Order: sequence, then C-alpha cells, then structure tokens
Amino acid sequence: RQSPQSTTKTETTNSYTVPSVEITSSSSTSTSITINFTGTNNSGIIKEYRIFLGDDQVGVLIAGAGEQSYTISSGVSAGTTYTVKVQAIDTNIRPSTNTEFTSTMAQTSVSTILKDILLANANKDGNTTLYFHNSSLTGGAQDDSYRYSGASSIVNNYVCLDGTTVEGSCASGDANLYRIIGFFKNANGEYEAKLMKATLATVTELGKTGAYSSGTNYYWNSTAGTTSSNNNVNMWKESNLNKVNLNNIYYNYIIGKVSNLESFIVKHNWSVGGYSKSNDSARTAYEQELGENKQTIESNTCYKQGSPTTTRICNQEDDLIYKANIGLVYVNDYMFATTLNNWLTSAVNYNDDEVKNNNWIYIEESEWTLTRSAAYGDRSLKINSNGYLTTTYIYKAIGVRPVFYLDASTKLLNGDGSKEKPYRLQLQL
Repeated sequence: RQSPQSTTKTETTNSYTVPSVEITSSSSTSTSITINFTGTNNSGIIKEYRIFLGDDQVGVLIAGAGEQSYTISSGVSAGTTYTVKVQAIDTNIRPSTNTEFTSTMAQTSVSTILKDILLANANKDGNTTLYFHNSSLTGGAQDDSYRYSGASSIVNNYVCLDGTTVEGSCASGDANLYRIIGFFKNANGEYEAKLMKATLATVTELGKTGAYSSGTNYYWNSTAGTTSSNNNVNMWKESNLNKVNLNNIYYNYIIGKVSNLESFIVKHNWSVGGYSKSNDSARTAYEQELGENKQTIESNTCYKQGSPTTTRICNQEDDLIYKANIGLVYVNDYMFATTLNNWLTSAVNYNDDEVKNNNWIYIEESEWTLTRSAAYGDRSLKINSNGYLTTTYIYKAIGVRPVFYLDASTKLLNGDGSKEKPYRLQLQL
C-alpha cells in the first residue's frame, strides 16, 4: 500500500519591531539640561524612557508615546559638553535598539551671576583671599558668608560704577571704585554682594547739609554748629548722616550716575544694636553686632537731653534694626578683612603693622563704622587712621565710606577684579 504523501507548510511570524525615539531639541542653563523628544510605539506600547549622560543612566520618565520633555538637574557642571541619550522601553520590556538609541550633544551655559563667577574663580592665583565662614573656619563668623581677607594688593574685589560698560580702568580714577566686602545670605538663603566705597565719599556725593562738617568729614549724628553731647544721641534712626547724607543725597547721586542701579540695591535690615567692647576678636565683634550676643540698647542711651524736658527716643527691640538702602561698614567687616591669622587679635591692636597692612579695608584714613557704642549714648566706633578701632563722640567729624547690598540676581559683565580692570556689572532689567 502506498503511504499517503505528507505535505509541509512553512509559516512565517511577523518580526518584532521595537519602539523608537527621536530627540527634537535641547536647551541648557549653567546647572541643567532639558531635552525634548518624541517616542513612537511599534510592536509594543512605550511605558517609560531612560535618560543617560554618556553611558550613565541619570533618570527615568514614566510616560507613553508622543512628545515628552525631561530636565537633568544633577550631575552637570557649568560650561561642560555632555552626550545625552534617550532610550524607550515598551510594555514587553523591549528597548529601542542601538540604531534607535538616540542621542544629542548639549553644553551647559556658564553662569553670569556675580557671586557664582567670583566663587568659581576664587583663590586660583595661589592667594587665598575669599573665605567661606562656615562652622569649620577657625575664628570665622560662622554665618556661611563669603568674605574677602588679606592685603589690598592681592585682594581683587574692585567694582567700577562709573556708568559705563567698557572693560578697563574706571573713569575718574578711584572716585567710582567700590570693593566687595563679601557675599551674605538674605532671609531667603540667597547671597547678596556687599559693596563698600573704595575711598572716602566727597561732598559731591554726600552734600553739604545734614551731618556735614568740612572737607570729606561728617558727624555720625549732629548738625553743623550743634556739637554738644546734650543735643545728640547715637541712635542710627536719629542720625542726619543716615537720613540726609547717605539715604537721600548719596543714594540719589549713585542711582543717577548708574542706570538701573536702583533696581539692584537692596533695602537691607541693618543691625544697629551696638558693640560694648573694643578688646576682643573679630568673632566677638560679630556676635555682638549680628550674632548670638547681639547687643540690646541700654536704657541710659535712650534719651535725648533737652530743655526743658528729656525725650525718650528709643524702643528696646524695634530699634535694633534699621531698614535702608545705604549704611556703613560693621566693625566685624573691618576685623575680618585682615588675614586669617589675625582674626583673634583684639580690636585695639588693629594698628599693629602685621594686622593693618594685611587688611584691604584699611586706607590710612579715619572713618565711621555703623556700629554704635552700646555703653555710651553719645559715642560710636570709628576706624582710626592708624588702623585701630575705638569709640569716639558722635559729634566729632571724620570720613565716610558708603556701603550697600546688591540683589542676588546681579550679573557680572566683564573685568577681573583688579584695580586696573575692575568688575563691571550687568544691570539690565
């Protein structure tokens, strides 16, 4: 018997097609990269996307097909080029293949924020002049501020405010030069730059009214011709230097010279409680002015003497802070401006050559600080022309160097911080 003839039929199954993804665009800041891409389903349905910097996976986006976006905000540095890859994964755990494992090159931008640039380039010349005052810094303020310290010749913290943007020397010599004391945290945790005039302010800037005496000299709180302790008190809110010369005449002068500067000067809460000692370290000065041992206002300094009555003019708590655009340097600012090894030196010994010659704030001129005496109602502290700190009567006339804070968003335009090529700021709104 003949066997039945067998038949063989070949069946071909459809091949599996993995998903595909295409990066359509990318953008970046100094601290992040954002990629936009489109995923397409094939045999399976896309359930997620895996994001890579080079060969390292840095994130997962749970999403389906279509247009997607993902921001990489960790593991990236400013001014660096990265290969960014996206891989689609479908519900059958099938990834897009190498040929469809799409990638793009993305470069992070370089921050133009003043603080970011200066911190990134600090101390690269071999001179340590910008210190981070955290809890580990011996003798420091422990307030997480960044402060410049050292001899004037090596501290490159000059800023030019001459109203121009051209890189190079500052117009009118030193008259338009300022120096950055440091960067200080505000209530929101953002760092504001604190600037101080490089030289004594002139009558053109401060005027001849208010607390004016003669030349470049002003009373801390007095009116010309009224130089008696019976008529004056060391309350900053009462000071003509504060109200008339600094926060009226000078403020209007500087914002008139530099376009848009008024949008960047911060109305700051100045600490005006005072300082009761002159024989302690920079850290002690900080604690009394701003820190844990912040001074209260003694009751015997709360009165303005007059005839026929005596007037109480201060409130114990409310008058510890004064909100204004312009102020003066604190005692601790001056003391921390010398080299680190001198921070434990007593304020009365800041006339020592080793201390004053390594202190960039010292300019061989007598000048007022913002800090009042907490013990005597008619005295405040000054930086003497030979360097040491001492209390003096507020109706004595000496020099003034205005100080103000700049908003954390302030950007650097050009310059290297030297006196010959000071920093210029980008103040466009």
